[in-house]
Amino acid sequence: MFTAITLATAPCAQAVLISSGDGSGNTSAGEVEFAFDNVGQRGSATAVYLGNGYVLTANHVGTGSVQLNGQTYEVEAGSTRRVQNPESSGLSTYTDLKVFRLTEIPELPALTIATEGVATGDHVIMVGNGYNRASEQTMWDVSTKTYPNVWTETTKANKADVFGYKTASGKTIRWGENIVEGNQTIGLGTHGQILSFYTQFDTGAGSLEHEAQATNGDSGGAVFSYLNEEWQLVGIMHAVSDKSPYSGNPDDEISSKPFAYDGKVTYSSDLSQYDLTFGGELDFSQQAAAAVQGIQQPSPVPEPNAAILLSSLALIIWKRRKI
Repeated sequence: MFTAITLATAPCAQAVLISSGDGSGNTSAGEVEFAFDNVGQRGSATAVYLGNGYVLTANHVGTGSVQLNGQTYEVEAGSTRRVQNPESSGLSTYTDLKVFRLTEIPELPALTIATEGVATGDHVIMVGNGYNRASEQTMWDVSTKTYPNVWTETTKANKADVFGYKTASGKTIRWGENIVEGNQTIGLGTHGQILSFYTQFDTGAGSLEHEAQATNGDSGGAVFSYLNEEWQLVGIMHAVSDKSPYSGNPDDEISSKPFAYDGKVTYSSDLSQYDLTFGGELDFSQQAAAAVQGIQQPSPVPEPNAAILLSSLALIIWKRRKI
């Protein structure tokens, strides 16, 4: 199946798009006690603070200052390292991930990075700095009489084939949730190939309260899952594409602001497949940070009382666009 992939960067790109309410919520972790504050703004996209001054983001986002909790942190010169694919994978040498270090160590907890991949059906939380959404839902009547199919907006739900949301302006880091649909190896040109899992945006029966979809600016954003009785960082968001049964989708020509609608998917790297420590050379622990700067170790994120209720590999060569 050939479809469009959109990488997740663009000017003025702000939060993951969510289906709940008017789309403006989830700007703090609230009662879901994952490491929301470890996700920050990197240029017009997103980066994740791992611990001991180290930051992880998508390679296509680039190295540069990171804003965490309203404070800007600069990059330690010469600290950037590009993450490689496993030698046994047969993929490109490098993948779309990079690690770099900040000149100051934020008082934030060190993250637990998953060593086992998420499975189909697992619940995940997505946190990013992509575009906000329009407050009202959009519905499309899709004609399949021609190819590409013709999408026409409608105000009548009984006439609609696809439901979703357009993007809008606005800035804030936001979280949403989704369910892992499967695994796929994707190729992003010069940024390399990625061992990834994907989630699919849905608005119908079975969709989650805060159903989420990445859009521009969410590249480098975090994907968390509650594994082994703690919140772990399981992925980094990289790209979106369309797995709906219809062609001619309404954002085919809107590479800077892809919409969220039934069948849209988000691809995230499976961090359990990658060595982010570079053979143990990098240490993300709070103990290491305290030893370097003599700072008081921040308290770990409390464990929640209960977890939230709620593969095959195929190399794809598609038209590519950035999100």
